[in-house]
Amino acid sequence: MEYHLFGLLLIALNGMEITGGTLENGFRIYRLENCMANLSVLFTNVSFELKNQSYTIRFDIDVLEDDIEDVDFHLSIDRCLNRAAPDTCEEYHEFDFPGFCSILHLHGPWSPIMDNMEPPYPCPPKKGKYIMKRSIIIKIEDLEKLRLERGYYFITKLKQSEMKTHKLLFCGLIEGQF
Repeated sequence: MEYHLFGLLLIALNGMEITGGTLENGFRIYRLENCMANLSVLFTNVSFELKNQSYTIRFDIDVLEDDIEDVDFHLSIDRCLNRAAPDTCEEYHEFDFPGFCSILHLHGPWSPIMDNMEPPYPCPPKKGKYIMKRSIIIKIEDLEKLRLERGYYFITKLKQSEMKTHKLLFCGLIEGQF
């Protein structure tokens, strides 16, 4: 699950909006955007395409400061009856990953993303530009492993902050529906 959430997280921070066609028995993303500007970690040169029931994603990461220590990662998912009824939203899932760098360094489903960065992306982040060498592909069927209930509209909020100071490094918002 972390691989898919991490992939969506990275594209969410580019500030783009997807309003393209529906997917039969798939996941449609309505909105991917940055929560706020002027953060220390930026995702740039993002390309995002839906083709053959798969999302193809490519991005670079710019880290603008050098004194970042270990980071905390927080993800919350709200479930709504539909896109037009935000007053029906309720908390669905919430995940906290304190000391996220210790998790990120473990070999896991996110490793293909991290192994694809040049130079290797450090955690905690260090000032510099990290370029994705090849696009990654996330299949719609793999997104279904997130176990989100069909027919609902989901709002996912992602935040990463410095562990010691709680300074917000980045945040993103993803809205979509199965």
